[in-house]
Amino acid sequence: MLDVSKDIHSLREFKLNCVQFLQRGLPPGHLYLVDGDPGTGKTTLGLQFLREGVAQNEPVSYITLSESERELRRGARSHGWDLEGISVFELLPMEESLKTTNSTPFCIPAK
Repeated sequence: MLDVSKDIHSLREFKLNCVQFLQRGLPPGHLYLVDGDPGTGKTTLGLQFLREGVAQNEPVSYITLSESERELRRGARSHGWDLEGISVFELLPMEESLKTTNSTPFCIPAK
């Protein structure tokens, strides 16, 4: 059976914990990876975080594994943002490595 009062209390506690976490910020000197499905706001969250760092004169970097810097800047412009002061590093696979002709077969037939 659903206990609405318990669920509301849990939701309020979760919200309070999130607010406290966001107010304190992330501990400095660490690398953080944001993971999630496409369209869940990972890039938006990351860029907002980095833009705040730039505003506080901190050195910031964005490492992209899937979209080009051009695509990233286009997305930022759609929010009305400038990425000035954010170093962008692309760690994209080379196009040649994505071709199926260069792939190693999973099963090799016995002779």
